[in-house]
Amino acid sequence: MSGDNLLQLRGVTKSYLTRSREEIHALADVTLDVERERFLAVVGPTGCGKTTLLRLIAGLEVPDQGTIEIGLTPKKTASPCAYLTQEHSLFPWLPVRKNIEIPMIVRGVYPQSARRMAEEVAASLGLGDYLGLYPHELSGGLQQRTAMARLLTTEASVWLMDEPFSSLDEKTRHALQHLLLDIQKQRRITVIFVTHTIDEAVYLADQVLVLSANPGRIVGSFQLSSPKPRNRMSEDFGFRIEQVRQIIERVLA
Repeated sequence: MSGDNLLQLRGVTKSYLTRSREEIHALADVTLDVERERFLAVVGPTGCGKTTLLRLIAGLEVPDQGTIEIGLTPKKTASPCAYLTQEHSLFPWLPVRKNIEIPMIVRGVYPQSARRMAEEVAASLGLGDYLGLYPHELSGGLQQRTAMARLLTTEASVWLMDEPFSSLDEKTRHALQHLLLDIQKQRRITVIFVTHTIDEAVYLADQVLVLSANPGRIVGSFQLSSPKPRNRMSEDFGFRIEQVRQIIERVLA
């Protein structure tokens, strides 16, 4: 692995058996390098293995073939990545503060220190007035802010995000996209972000990866070098969206 790469996949293949013993080919021969502090967006049709890719990187699944390395350590089981899904996975019986504290408590951080850090992180994400509320008392946007705050307290250098903003209204989604870019820049984290929305991918990413379906293979890759935050009304932004869309349409044809 080169010094600039944080993540390396070589020939990764993964299949599943359904209850009826039918074999589902999720990914086939995926080879990929992700540089440190980069934002990679993964797009493609339903069934292209986007979520499977994240689960393999996170160590929640093991590839049938191929290797996955983070840094210099091959990852066969658990990995140091933080993982956020659309459902955010907050503990419904815990208030916002306690949800944010969980990763620190697991690491053995002294409770008073964990509480102080949770309050600081919450304040930085606009959650200072909601620390005592429970997840069901929050809007979808505030729930995802809470989940992002919890990621910050993990100290993970890689964030795996599986359509985290897809259920939100456009205004909230745009606000959280901008917040995520700020966090990535400040914390210098590497992000692998799955989305069905091409606009979101082009707005956020340094690189957009396109997967085909059945099984998922890499069929396109775009480097995006324009400064962030990007202007959604610019000619270049529209051009990049059309490039990705044309590849997906060819895959689905």
